[in-house]
Amino acid sequence: MNSETMPSDNGSANSTAATAHGKLAHDKTVLSSPDIQAAPAGRGLPLPALLVMALMGFILIATETMPAGLLPQIAAGVIVVEGTAGQLVSAYALGTVVLTIPAIALTRGMR
Repeated sequence: MNSETMPSDNGSANSTAATAHGKLAHDKTVLSSPDIQAAPAGRGLPLPALLVMALMGFILIATETMPAGLLPQIAAGVIVVEGTAGQLVSAYALGTVVLTIPAIALTRGMR
């Protein structure tokens, strides 16, 4: 088989299979973007930073979801109804949401 022919479904050779750009259909075109940059050689993943981020993600999710299962005990401990204890949990979650954006802005340059 030469470079101008391709096998068909039944195994025989067809004439050229040209695309709209005049290239053969079996040629591979590599697409590249000027925005994509290769990682510097010799540098791996920033493991300590990834571990800190994973730990903080776990802690934040645990502190936001754990109280939902403990509402009766929390309400009994602070002597309020469960709905009020639920509002305290919601206030904590709202504080987390409100403080996330400034925290990201302040720590953006740290690497």
